[in-house]
Amino acid sequence: MTAGLSCPLNPRLVAALREVSVSPDGCSAEVAGTRLTGSDPRDLRGRLANALYETLHAGTPGPGSAAKEFRRDRDFEHQLADAVPHACAPVDGVLLAAGDEELIVRTALVTVRVPRDRLAGPADAIPGAAVRLRLDAARPALSPGFFYVLGSQQRRRPDPAVRRIFVHLTDPDGAVRVWRDVLRELESLHADYHAKILSVRTGYPRRDALVIYLHGEYQSVETAIARRLRDDRALGAATSVLAQRLARGVAAAWEPADSRPGQQHLSFGQHRCFALATALVDHALDPVEGTRELRITAEFRAAGIDPLRPQRNVPQRTGTPGRR
Repeated sequence: MTAGLSCPLNPRLVAALREVSVSPDGCSAEVAGTRLTGSDPRDLRGRLANALYETLHAGTPGPGSAAKEFRRDRDFEHQLADAVPHACAPVDGVLLAAGDEELIVRTALVTVRVPRDRLAGPADAIPGAAVRLRLDAARPALSPGFFYVLGSQQRRRPDPAVRRIFVHLTDPDGAVRVWRDVLRELESLHADYHAKILSVRTGYPRRDALVIYLHGEYQSVETAIARRLRDDRALGAATSVLAQRLARGVAAAWEPADSRPGQQHLSFGQHRCFALATALVDHALDPVEGTRELRITAEFRAAGIDPLRPQRNVPQRTGTPGRR
């Protein structure tokens, strides 16, 4: 059986990996002309995953750009804040304690103390009851280097699947306008979303400078966003190798669904690139069990990734290569 038949790996990814090599001892690698070294194969795997993230997914300006610590650019953050079309977003939680002036509420992510006037209802809630708060929609620097916004139409969804849209922005000035346009479009569509945008000028360009997270029905929203941004000069042409290209500079993917320890809190790009780095290092150390593409395919399936369409998740397979 040929490798092409037994190894349905994404052709675009296969082409990109021609510029990636790992030494037989698993302690050095080269990615698009940049040499990496590690103290051991495990160390190299982490460094290789970061380099693959920068090269294949984010498309950052230079080695280490995506991983560096950003200093807050407050002037730019103010510009991004001014572009947000709504002030508040609904957040559901459980009331833990109620005072005359303040409430303590446990939300899905954190427990918060808020003024009573932030309670959207019910007004007569007692401790233990489900409540809805009106919280600030804008969250500067919630994610390092990014400005985060909650949509005004948050709804509870039984389906945990989240659709991500990645927008390639080339410069900060154009980014502010695109950010404003995209948020207005999402609000006009009553979309259930949250979004983030790169909030440090020196971080541009990036293929994931703007990320939209969609809950529930996503296809009409995704189509509308791609149409809205069509031919916009603020967008770069390229998209992540690992995501589904929707239009020039616009791509989409599903939130990872990997149940293994240590994998639940990785972003889409981090998750895919860690699986890829694991397969590349493992194959370099033990190349006798088939081609590199076969090893990647097996590792992707173990991580719940569709090898042919890596933007998608598939049921995980156990007993496949990969050391966890």
